[in-house]
Parts: sequence; C-alpha cells; structure tokens
Amino acid sequence: MKTLILLRHAKTNKAEHGQSDFDRSLHEKGLQQISLLKKYFDISYGQNSLMVLCSSAKRTRSTLKGIESALTISEKVFEPGLYLASMEVLLDCINQQTTSEDTLLLIGHNEGLSDLASYLGNDRIHMSTGALISFEFDAETWSEISIANALLSGHFSPQGDF
Repeated sequence: MKTLILLRHAKTNKAEHGQSDFDRSLHEKGLQQISLLKKYFDISYGQNSLMVLCSSAKRTRSTLKGIESALTISEKVFEPGLYLASMEVLLDCINQQTTSEDTLLLIGHNEGLSDLASYLGNDRIHMSTGALISFEFDAETWSEISIANALLSGHFSPQGDF
C-alpha cells in the first residue's frame, strides 16, 4: 500500500517590483496556515517515515521548512522540474520514484496539483493555498500508481475550504 500526499504551498506575498515568481516569500497568512498544517501532520502521520519531493521554488521550500518539525523525513528531494509542473509531469515524477518508503509527500503548485488531485480523485478538485489531499494505492511500487488503483484517503485545508 502506497500513500501519496499532495500539498500546495502556503499563501505567498505578491511579487515585489523586479522579483521573479520563483522567489516569492510566504505571507503572514501562509505562516498561520503552516501552524495548522503542522498540527494536522502531527496528528495524522505522527512518526510515519516519508519521502518528500518538493519544488525548488522559495515558497515550497519555505512551506516544507515550516512543517518539517512535524514530519519524520527519510529523504527529501528539491526538484526544479516540479516548479509550476503539469499533472503529467507530476505523475511521471512520482512514478519514477524508487524509494522503499510507502508514503510520499509532494509539495508543489497549481494548476498541476489540482489537476493531479482531480485526475486521481475522478472529480474536479481545486486546491487552495496550504491545502492537502491524500490518496492510497493498492501498489507495491510508485511506478504502479494510477487512477485505476487510487482511493481518496484524506484532505485538509487550513482555510476551511477545499
């Protein structure tokens, strides 16, 4: 059994004059979201070991840094190709993982994350900032996960919406 957790980065500030989208920092609301996410991860995943795949953008790295103390991370990979990646790129990246971990946390961006959640959940799902959704798969390896064996297992939004 494999568990995939999709997490959209926390709320960010608008880009300052001359600042790239890639380098945007977290907003005060994003820091509040992180506090709630830490509690969620602590309650829901406790000491479960997991692998983290994270976009290399500043806002995703900052989101991970904020929740990291509530996680038991065996491995983390900052992947430049996850920045604003499409659903197809995200799914391909997940399918290529060879880790023996049964839980994978992917921290990324919209629209790719919402599209992937919609695909796996077979429903239209919009992930707001700081929202997460998890799926369980009857699979032995990450290469086997697909819509055919996906089961929605949880969701959380620090904003109260989804």
